[in-house]
Amino acid sequence: AYKANFILAKTEYVPTETRIEEDNWVAGMEWADSLGADVISSSLGYLDFDNGFTYTKQQLDGQTAVTTIAADIAASLGIVVCNAMGNGGPGDTTLVTPADADTILACGAVNSSGTIASFSSRGPTGDGRIKPEVVARGVSTYCATASDTNTFGYASGTSLSTPLVGGCAAVLLSAHPDWAPWKVREALMYTAN
Repeated sequence: AYKANFILAKTEYVPTETRIEEDNWVAGMEWADSLGADVISSSLGYLDFDNGFTYTKQQLDGQTAVTTIAADIAASLGIVVCNAMGNGGPGDTTLVTPADADTILACGAVNSSGTIASFSSRGPTGDGRIKPEVVARGVSTYCATASDTNTFGYASGTSLSTPLVGGCAAVLLSAHPDWAPWKVREALMYTAN
């Protein structure tokens, strides 16, 4: 979005997948809120952990996971939260937390012709809500690579579609700074095809 400022937070601990990362995500959200963030674009999701804990399909109900609760709190504080659905598709209820939150934009991935990617996670949530709310290009998406600061390439995943949706949310807010998160969410959902 034009003249946007960015807050970058790394909450992932790469060597392992433990539940402390959920607390890290919440701390990152709280930090972004303390700095006045209007949009959170999060390409993280939680479902299975190294210690054997797994959220059940019934627990993906928008009420259980700590990150889901925090995402809803962020929305209540005026932050538009865009979160990746996950790459566990194509089966039903393959989404990750906090994509099961009911006040955020859960982002799925499509290819250049608008067909949903086979890997893109899907709903419904544990309480029967349709997910994702929106999709964006997430297959062979041209992006910066991690190898150096001047290299670009193609990558796939809902982690590629989510920042595109976050950027759209930021553009909407720059045009309508008085809009609440639900209004941004509604505008994106109802103008999509």
